[in-house]
Amino acid sequence: MIVLPTLNGGIKLVIEREQDWDNLKSISDDAAEDFSKRFSLLMDEDSMWDEIVEPELKDQFSSQVKFVKKQVEMAFDNSIDDFEEELPEISITKEEAELWYGALNQARLSFEEKFRTEIEALKETGKIENGEVVRAFFRNQFYFGFQSEIMAHTMD
Repeated sequence: MIVLPTLNGGIKLVIEREQDWDNLKSISDDAAEDFSKRFSLLMDEDSMWDEIVEPELKDQFSSQVKFVKKQVEMAFDNSIDDFEEELPEISITKEEAELWYGALNQARLSFEEKFRTEIEALKETGKIENGEVVRAFFRNQFYFGFQSEIMAHTMD
């Protein structure tokens, strides 16, 4: 996948191969965990976090993931007919960049939570035995690189 800046302060993703679609579709799957509850553990009981902040945060996180999922699905559906003629693209405006960044962040946090033990083992041994973990690790690296591109080209 190629990431290009646009003249209006956004970015354009140019999909080069099937693996790019797989990585993009995985964002919503990997970001499925509800992180709003996790943050409530950091608050004291008198903060009213559960009643006031948590529902709003849950809606925000959910809307980020739903937006990205819908954008990827629409681009994929539109690309099926045109793939032979030109490479498919996804345009992300400056205004949409925050939604993408948030969904990618949720996917990365979920990865770190799910594979914490394997990450520690990798640091110690330098090896990964499980194929699922290897694939997840590469997706996480993709998410990190994608977030870096979003920050470099769309955020002040």
